[in-house]
Amino acid sequence: MSFERGRWAEGEFLKLWGGQTVSELGSTITLLALPTAAVLVLHADALQVGLLAAMTRIPFPFLSLFAGVVVHRLPRRPILIVCDAGRCLVVGSIPLTAALNLLSLPQLFVTSVREWSPETRLRFLLLRSQCFGSVNPRTGPAP
Repeated sequence: MSFERGRWAEGEFLKLWGGQTVSELGSTITLLALPTAAVLVLHADALQVGLLAAMTRIPFPFLSLFAGVVVHRLPRRPILIVCDAGRCLVVGSIPLTAALNLLSLPQLFVTSVREWSPETRLRFLLLRSQCFGSVNPRTGPAP
């Protein structure tokens, strides 16, 4: 049995790969859906859509160091699960409030900060690389 076949046969790797695939797919859809919802549903102008895009970069200078400390001091798998669940709740609130006709631009701003902040992306990249190391026989367990 080759190494490539063995990796796909391991349950821990498949769980990590499947979960991250679903997470990335949802994040990519959100990247397109937030500005689209702002324009089509809330009739946002160019300035508001620009502010929505700018909100994604605000947390990075304030939270990136803190996120790195948290990632390295706490168990990685539960952090991944909690972060994905939180992202799911925040992003899931958008269609729910739209269906109830309660969607607002401030809600999209908060979702944009939470979903697309570099702090969130940094945390996921660090966690993913370390969790992948714990299920990949070539790299060994995570420290």
